[in-house]
Amino acid sequence: QYLLPFVTTPYFVIAQQFDSFQLGQDLGHAPSTDDEYAYANAFGAATRALVSTLPSHNMPAAAVYSQACYNHCISMSSAFYSKTTDGGVSESSALREWLKDPETSRRWVDSCDGYACGSGC
Repeated sequence: QYLLPFVTTPYFVIAQQFDSFQLGQDLGHAPSTDDEYAYANAFGAATRALVSTLPSHNMPAAAVYSQACYNHCISMSSAFYSKTTDGGVSESSALREWLKDPETSRRWVDSCDGYACGSGC
């Protein structure tokens, strides 16, 4: 997150708003109490805030993909094709579209509020 403003080549960022690996490391499991849901919601809001700053002015030709789902590394599973953003775009479709023209900026970012609130989850 700190180096992306300095990247000058096209890039494709994937940032799950409720990353199951990171939240699992932080909490030890999926959120289950009010305090844990509050933590997860703050994590999701921070992720959305970060991706809203991308792409940077140094590299306007970049792609940003961020689902509001509780998942991680879905490119290794069928979720790569089936889980979508609120706009109905899967990670695989977004990557395919970006690879056709990596010089064009693209964004697929869920904007809902609340733990794992994405309609494509």
